[in-house]
Amino acid sequence: MPTLLLITLVLCLAASVLHAQAPEVDPSDVEVANNMETLETELHQDCGSAHHVTEMLHLLEEKLAHREKYNFTGDMIETYIFSFMTEDFGGLNLSSNDTKPGGRDKKFKHSMNFPADLMEGVQAQGVEQRLVYIYIHSPCIFQDAHNSSVLNDDVQGAFLQSGEVVGLSHPVEIQFWHDMVLDDTNATCVFWQPGASADSTGSWSRAGCKTTHREGTAPSPATATTSPTSPSCWTQMPL
Repeated sequence: MPTLLLITLVLCLAASVLHAQAPEVDPSDVEVANNMETLETELHQDCGSAHHVTEMLHLLEEKLAHREKYNFTGDMIETYIFSFMTEDFGGLNLSSNDTKPGGRDKKFKHSMNFPADLMEGVQAQGVEQRLVYIYIHSPCIFQDAHNSSVLNDDVQGAFLQSGEVVGLSHPVEIQFWHDMVLDDTNATCVFWQPGASADSTGSWSRAGCKTTHREGTAPSPATATTSPTSPSCWTQMPL
């Protein structure tokens, strides 16, 4: 009997230790993860409802805008959130596969380079800012009325939680890598303009985006003369 009692006490103690070490899960993190997985499932299926997928993306953007830190790497979506004080921002270079081991070949890495003066137009000092970067690999999102083809189905987006930034001294540089022969006649960077009516999800615009091609890239860099804005700035390379 003493032996049995000892075993019982040891098991109870072990269970208590395991319970104490179990990490607490933030319900909002679970909600964001569920939204991300649901969107990925929709993108894996078909391109039948661009409006529905766009609405799901807008919901995800709203959720991410209120997270201090959240990184997600899936088959078709990657998200990264960076928090910093306005006066401490020294520039940031983000890549689509920075934390994705065993993923695509390195030559297909896409990136956004945010200059140090990104915060110059922000009046509020001593305030924490959040920069959200989202990479999507899918043909089933941002479909315009012209059914434009998109280079390798790669789309990059970013936004500041605090709002819009304009008049940068240095542009945001956006890079798309590929193994095709392209130039300014058949590929240029564009930004997504949301639709003004319920019948339109939006359209692609070349305004504010300068494209520079180099061998093996399209572009490297593609230089946007406008900045990421709120709620979001999405860019890609149409063919």
